[in-house]
Amino acid sequence: MIHALVEGAALGIGVVLSEAIMLSIAIIAHKGSESFALCIAMLKHHLPQQRIIMILLFFACITPLGIGLGAIVDTWTHATYGQWTLASYNAFAAGTFLYMSTLHHIRFHQHAEESADFQLKELGFLALGVVMMGVLAVWH
Repeated sequence: MIHALVEGAALGIGVVLSEAIMLSIAIIAHKGSESFALCIAMLKHHLPQQRIIMILLFFACITPLGIGLGAIVDTWTHATYGQWTLASYNAFAAGTFLYMSTLHHIRFHQHAEESADFQLKELGFLALGVVMMGVLAVWH
């Protein structure tokens, strides 16, 4: 949920239209899989349906709340710290994404009993993803 708030705040900070469109596409692209993963986790814990719905509604409101908070912070700090604020939010959003997609994922799979071949493939795809992000960062 912190990641959803921070990514919304990064969008709420004054960015140019092309950056806002790219960030919006990135948010929308993985919002469905985040919601799906959240639902699976709640169903595994046998939460009542009404509680699941309330949590999903709360989750759906987090990113728009982050956009509003980001816009407020941008208004307060734009004249003095504009680029630093934007860079800080983007770095924090990227960091939470990388944490969730790598370290959290790796820790989860350390407890699972999988073949060495599968683990090697998984590590290879993880490394490929890191390289692709690096290439995109240099290319952009």
